[in-house]
Amino acid sequence: MDHLVMEPVAGFRFQADWIGPELEPGYENCYFQAVREFELDEVPESALLRIAADTSYVLWLNGLKVASGPVRGTAKLCYFDTLEVAPLLRPGRNVIAALVYSPVRENFIVAPAAPALRLEIPGVVGTGPDWKLRLAPEWKTPVPLFSLQTGFMVHRDLRLASDEWKNGVTEGWKNAAVVTDEKLCGKELKPRNVPALVETFLRPTDLLNCAAVAPGDAPSLDELPVYLNREPWEPLPPGRLQQEADGGMYRIMPDPAGKGAALVFDFDRELIGRLRVVAEAPAGTVVDIVYGEELDEGRVQSEFVRPIYRFTDRYILREGENEIGTVILERGFKVVQLVFRNFGRPVCIRSVGATGMRYPYVHRGRFHSSDAELNRVWEMCVETLESCTTDIFMDCPWRERAFWVNDLVVENRTTLAAFGSSAIHRRAFELAFSQQTPEGWVPGLCPQPENENFMLPATNLFLMTMLHDYLMASGDGGTVRRYLPCMERIIEAFERLADTDGLIAAPKGYWNFFDWGFELNNYRFNDCRESMINSLYVSALQCFNETAELVGYDSGKGQEYERRRRRTAAAIEPAFLSPATGYLVDPVKRGDEDTTVSSQLAHALALLAGLERERFVAALTDETLLEPEFYLHFYVFRAMIRHSRRRAGLERIRRHWGRMARTGFPTLYEAGVYQIGRASQNRSGSLCHGFGTSPLEFLQTGILGVTAVAPGFAEFSFRPALLDLTFAEGRIPTPRGNIAVRLERSGQGIEAELRIPEGCSAVLPDGSKLETGTHLVQLEDAE
Repeated sequence: MDHLVMEPVAGFRFQADWIGPELEPGYENCYFQAVREFELDEVPESALLRIAADTSYVLWLNGLKVASGPVRGTAKLCYFDTLEVAPLLRPGRNVIAALVYSPVRENFIVAPAAPALRLEIPGVVGTGPDWKLRLAPEWKTPVPLFSLQTGFMVHRDLRLASDEWKNGVTEGWKNAAVVTDEKLCGKELKPRNVPALVETFLRPTDLLNCAAVAPGDAPSLDELPVYLNREPWEPLPPGRLQQEADGGMYRIMPDPAGKGAALVFDFDRELIGRLRVVAEAPAGTVVDIVYGEELDEGRVQSEFVRPIYRFTDRYILREGENEIGTVILERGFKVVQLVFRNFGRPVCIRSVGATGMRYPYVHRGRFHSSDAELNRVWEMCVETLESCTTDIFMDCPWRERAFWVNDLVVENRTTLAAFGSSAIHRRAFELAFSQQTPEGWVPGLCPQPENENFMLPATNLFLMTMLHDYLMASGDGGTVRRYLPCMERIIEAFERLADTDGLIAAPKGYWNFFDWGFELNNYRFNDCRESMINSLYVSALQCFNETAELVGYDSGKGQEYERRRRRTAAAIEPAFLSPATGYLVDPVKRGDEDTTVSSQLAHALALLAGLERERFVAALTDETLLEPEFYLHFYVFRAMIRHSRRRAGLERIRRHWGRMARTGFPTLYEAGVYQIGRASQNRSGSLCHGFGTSPLEFLQTGILGVTAVAPGFAEFSFRPALLDLTFAEGRIPTPRGNIAVRLERSGQGIEAELRIPEGCSAVLPDGSKLETGTHLVQLEDAE
């Protein structure tokens, strides 16, 4: 998006209308094309075009593709892009053309109101009833869902496609309708708040498999994914697939018996973006594309059950050259499978590639040590975070691409460690809090469909951790101050749930989710009063008061919050401590049975809430207690560092995350403690999940020993630990520059070189301070 302009303030107000097609009730999966011609006597020096769509657009100006967007919003927020288009204008006739898409049905990525476009170049042209519009004929509807989380499959007949409309050929088109939908017009329309994504065109690294497939087809599109999973494959006879020496072109020869051909390509990295295959073929050739992360018995699995995923798109080709791949939707994948059918003459695949899209992070953080496997874990964490960030943080590229707010408790902190603070963090808070309900709750999914209830209680308390972590890393008190009133509403929502002793129980009917370690062992806390939500409430009250003081926010409730903190903290042990073991024991449901569970996570949260017991510290490493999965090891690692269990934390990383490093896969799996990779989530587990990256924080704070104690690292604690490493070095991003650390073993201690940027100071274990500059110090090895 070379023409993108970031507007500093939300000062622009559209005068143009929302326009769209007039649809029959129940119409879904809407693609429409809109065109407007306009005249210019002369080209201005600057022409800012603002464009919004509900929910996606691709824009052409005078036949040239200009941009696609916008960034995702919520049911209450919509964003517009600002583009400098003066270089693309010309005196005389000009043509603006846009392809707009809306699933109409909500999913986990977009919250559509009505298919609509809004565009304006002030004083030149703007959307209104004088625009020409039609439903795009080559995109078929209705079609099955690709997945509930991401919306519909693509079924496109390229025989009906034409580029003439982009140049203003609109014979037989209707005038656009002005859209007055209340939900759409009720959304706040704001300028884009993150920079353009980095787009990288990649070619596959390998052709993993090729096979002949029998003639025939699935009985219907609904049954296509199952058919693709089960149809027999056999080796391609010699000569049916011809390839140039450099791998740049493939020729598939027809089969006398009408058999098709399947080709499976590997891109060797996790991608979110658009596949692009250029193929010359006879008219009517059918191409089915399946997207995945790994192979199952030589092919890419196209259908999963419980929940239902159908990762399949279909294209029907026209005579001659075709460009196959999504134009406006995105797909997540590492491997793709192309199945060609119904061709009586050779199909020439001229190129296979994909445009991957990622947020423009800068690799400011760094970790390197004498342990090569540990270094590999750091690299996998960084690659996973990059793979899981486009216009917002996402759980995974392949399966959902959803912004789960609970995942942000990890991703917020670990991206701050790896890349430093940026617009993506502020955007995440804006999206999440835009959905806050009148009762005070923030949904765990953003955007949350109206017919779903992902009001995860723990997530609401995690938000206080997120705001504090962001403040300490970024120094951005203004953003944090903006959302503290929202946190007060959350605190009051929880207080309404407290009993006379101050103990909290999650609301009835809510998914009381903490970590997949419980769920994968068939434990659920729904409708159970347990210790963890109470420990989180205690921590949130204390963290709120500390954060409010740091940013100069006077809630007038500091003393009341402290009273509540003490009250609830005092009630936790009497309610949940087992006299027999000295451990916390939580009521839980296992299947339909009421039972109890004692977990490492419950004790980590209690310790972080200030319930200091040596027995709780022992629980962090007691393997008879339930461990969390990758996800909320985040809190266990924090408790281990605070309570001198760094060696145990390092051993834990080597055991679980080291196993991931030894797989050779480029990213971290969704699960790696109880079920590994694809085996989780009913065999649809993601192999790239951002919430598993907590080793980044551990290595930065637990090994390099740098922890912010004032916003923006204006002051930081320096207490490193080499443990069994002989050396370690790295960088910690701050708004004032990078802190650089180099540690080497020196006898029983550490020789440390520490570079402190301007405006920062370090506090050593003995309480002494170091100011800006480079320092050599001898320190004891922390535990």
